[in-house]
Amino acid sequence: MTLFAREVVIIGVYAPTNDTKDTEKDTFWDTLRETIEKIPRRKELIIMGDLNGRVGIRESCRIVGKHGEDEYNDNGERLIAICEQFDLKITNTFFKHKDIHKYTWQQNTKELRSIIDYIIIRQTSSFKAVDVRSYRGAQCGSGHYLVKMKSFWPWKNARSDTSNINKTNQTEKDENLPLNIDSLQDESIRTLFAARMEKKLVESFEGSTEEKYDYIKANVKIIATEVLGKKDSNHNRAAEWWSEELEVLVREKRNAFLQWLNDKSEETRSIYKEKKNEVIKK
Repeated sequence: MTLFAREVVIIGVYAPTNDTKDTEKDTFWDTLRETIEKIPRRKELIIMGDLNGRVGIRESCRIVGKHGEDEYNDNGERLIAICEQFDLKITNTFFKHKDIHKYTWQQNTKELRSIIDYIIIRQTSSFKAVDVRSYRGAQCGSGHYLVKMKSFWPWKNARSDTSNINKTNQTEKDENLPLNIDSLQDESIRTLFAARMEKKLVESFEGSTEEKYDYIKANVKIIATEVLGKKDSNHNRAAEWWSEELEVLVREKRNAFLQWLNDKSEETRSIYKEKKNEVIKK
């Protein structure tokens, strides 16, 4: 696939189980090695799937982090060998999470669990993995859990598809609009912004100083955009039906909505609905 004018190769894998005959495992790992060798270094690479390998925990290692599991097996050693050969990183193991968000496979009847599903990227990837964890919500009749990577892609959209030029230009214009900093004058918005930032910054993130800076910068921008919003490019041209009274009502409605988001109580929900109806009526 091509994303933001960069080519990204995604390899979906399903490795033989660890107790499979060595000849079958050799065939799989050799095929994976040959596949990776065919991908030019200039292309981004993501390997994801069930590797059936347990890679253990390592301190001060570029391939395996310290937030995995204690166990390791033959498939895990084979996986690490490939990562060493092609300068890859097993991202799951670099982010601290509770066990429920760390283990990717579980068999409740035998009380077994392990980390065998991974998302692997190049050590030199231009994009940054800012979080990787498993999720219990998605169910597909399997003992495996969904593994999700949150990533930061620092490239601007440079698509050459002429049919999307107008849409792309509008998107860039929207992105370049300044944040609505004035909204921080409202106490409820300041409170929500501070709460969102506090929750995000207490999360553990492993990486270099530059990677940590990019992680914090990206999340400040995301949260500020979600909470504060952008200034309207037409904010100086008020509609004929707009009035100061309506502006006050809209601000009260927004504050009521943010308050309801904070506590999710029936009382604040009722207040928000009342303010919303007032705005619609006006």
